[in-house]
Amino acid sequence: MKRHLFLLFSLCGIVLGTMAQNIRGVVVDSKEQPLEFVSITLLTKDSAFICGCVTDEQGRFNLQVNEGQHKPALLKATSISYKTIVMKCSDSATDLRLKMEDDIVAFAEVIVKGKRPFTKNVGDKVVFNPQLMNNIEAMQTTDMLKYVPGVMVSRGGVSYTGKDAVIMVNGRVVGMDYLANLNASDIERVEMRKSHGGIYSATTQGAIINIVTKKGLLGVRGTASMYADTQFRNTYTLIPRTSMFFGTPKWNIYVNYSYTQSRSKSYNEIINKFLYNNSIHESYMDNVSSEKEHHYTVGTVFNLSENHELSFEVNGSHCPTSTGASTAEEMLTLSDGTKHSAYMTSEEPSKSDYYNIAGSYKWDIDTLGSSLKVLMNFNKIKTQDENHLITTYKDLSSNNINEIDAAKADAENVSGRADFEKDWISGWKFTLGGEYSTSKRYSETVFNMLFNNSTNMSSWNYREQLGGGYLGVEKQWGSFYAIARMRVEYTHLRGYVTESDAVKRTNTDVVPYAYLRYSTDNGWNFSTYYTRVIRRPAFSELTGYMERYSDVLYGMGNPDLKHDVTDQIALSVDRKGHSFTVEYQSTPDAMVHTLRTENEITYIQKRNEGTRQALFLIYSYGGMILPWWQTSATAYALYLYYPKSFNKSSLWTGVFNWVNRFSWEHIGTFELKASYMTKYLQANVTMEQKTINIDFSYERNIGKRFIASIGINDILNGGRVHSIHKSPTLTYDIRLDSYDPNVCCKLTYKFANKRKAKTKQLENQNEIRERMN
Repeated sequence: MKRHLFLLFSLCGIVLGTMAQNIRGVVVDSKEQPLEFVSITLLTKDSAFICGCVTDEQGRFNLQVNEGQHKPALLKATSISYKTIVMKCSDSATDLRLKMEDDIVAFAEVIVKGKRPFTKNVGDKVVFNPQLMNNIEAMQTTDMLKYVPGVMVSRGGVSYTGKDAVIMVNGRVVGMDYLANLNASDIERVEMRKSHGGIYSATTQGAIINIVTKKGLLGVRGTASMYADTQFRNTYTLIPRTSMFFGTPKWNIYVNYSYTQSRSKSYNEIINKFLYNNSIHESYMDNVSSEKEHHYTVGTVFNLSENHELSFEVNGSHCPTSTGASTAEEMLTLSDGTKHSAYMTSEEPSKSDYYNIAGSYKWDIDTLGSSLKVLMNFNKIKTQDENHLITTYKDLSSNNINEIDAAKADAENVSGRADFEKDWISGWKFTLGGEYSTSKRYSETVFNMLFNNSTNMSSWNYREQLGGGYLGVEKQWGSFYAIARMRVEYTHLRGYVTESDAVKRTNTDVVPYAYLRYSTDNGWNFSTYYTRVIRRPAFSELTGYMERYSDVLYGMGNPDLKHDVTDQIALSVDRKGHSFTVEYQSTPDAMVHTLRTENEITYIQKRNEGTRQALFLIYSYGGMILPWWQTSATAYALYLYYPKSFNKSSLWTGVFNWVNRFSWEHIGTFELKASYMTKYLQANVTMEQKTINIDFSYERNIGKRFIASIGINDILNGGRVHSIHKSPTLTYDIRLDSYDPNVCCKLTYKFANKRKAKTKQLENQNEIRERMN
């Protein structure tokens, strides 16, 4: 009887399976990016409705046609601002790939009304579309990033949602100088993650911004520009740039070059108050620096076939000369109240060479987004630095200094990584990847003390090996999207400063990552994630090596220093360009800078001291308020808690950043940026920026090929900074004035030879041939 029932149920399952037929596929835009919320319907020959659905955030759809329904004859895809697709459809078509083209009329209407969002959620990333911005032909990538919601750009770097960001271009880590040569008009999209996501190294303390460039462009295009600014204090910056692009249906070649020549000034006040003997050392210093540097990029992208892509790139920088010169009036007040004045001079010439050779391979395995990516990198850097320091006291010759410190370094790195992901039409995704990196460095420093004709020499020689791998799974079901990944990292560091000062460290770390998002039909997105980040000390921080910064300040390593681990958990909600995030961080044994004073000499050293806790409250908005007004605003409050701090144990910090772009066709484009930051706490250091920072510029087209702009940066001189570092034996007080206000101008010339090529073949659905197969 049981056997009969089993056979009956099996037969019913087979019959039911044959009664239901699935029609599955994916929808992408003209740039091969998945489209969500596309309406998919099945119709009869008479256009009668059979069934329908909406694509998910990966652009996937799955329609089920039961035996009792009419057989489908047409498949229809519709979405706002895209041309409708109507195509023939068989009874059970699978692995379909629909490409929707922009509807120019509808697309323009959406932009005018400001309804098309600049950002959307894809997986655990937020994706920004720069093509919706007005007049970006003269913008570099750093200019464009200012309008990405949650992103703040400064001289020191780029941050996202309140944390420093690692910048990547097509999945490869680059520096700010690389972005300066990349035109915003060449950017396809910008992808942001609020953490490493388990894919990248757990040493990523903040966010990740990945810039994806356009591919498959045809013809010849180029830009040339000249940037100049001045502070009217015998200071200036000149930056000529040029970019060239040539593309065919099979391959692309691009070349970028820039040259920087600058001269800048700043003023510092440094006061050391030695608490254990009531002596004071004061320094009032003027600094002048000049720089000449070349930056270059040459690359090619070659399409081996429709699904296979190979690319190579060489980029680097050459700094033949960079000099810094400082003069200072100093005053030493001893414990008996006597004052001793001194005059200090310092000259710091340097030069450096850096280049990177990269190669990548990508295989688009199927039409659902499955892929295999391989990236290889070779990096080489050489530097030479020198510092001639003279300090002369009028009546305290025992404190005089006259020395020349010369240093050179030679370092190289080889790394490779592979990332594989497999997508299924059901919404499941499997991810697997790993990376390996080996680095070595040799450096030597010679100290020539000219007063007593003595010479000391030290050398570094170390090698570091890093390996990491991750395994993860993702799933989309209904309104939910979830990711779970586990990452394992191995590090091995060995080296020495002297034969008796050897360092050897080996660590294995397991890093979890979990992400969950819920999306509603009216555009609300609720998400949360948990992960862990690791901060590892540099080799120089693990040795007993000492480095002189001034006559009373030294840097010193710590052989007992250990890396710290931070747990992070965040909750976010966003809708129509608005986003709010709460994030909590906890580090049980944090690395912090401490001060130790002996015989009126201060040593800066990192130690593992106490728990660091942080709470972020971040709000951001980006979009078009009016057809001619684009804005991006970010504000966050940060609570920091250091229970063992000698300064303040806790502090609230507030940061505000607001960027506006006003564009009119016959008038031009105005840009206004304002930012402000309150006091900031970092262990034993508090820092504050004195005033609000305001930038203003105006840009206008001159004819069809020239674009000119003029502006004023840092109108209120917001570069004035005051920081206080405290310890039981010392108060280290620093005031910096970098004289940032300047007038700048830029002239850009662009040209394009729109070469047309036949990239599509005749679409011929030959029914006779299909029947003969």
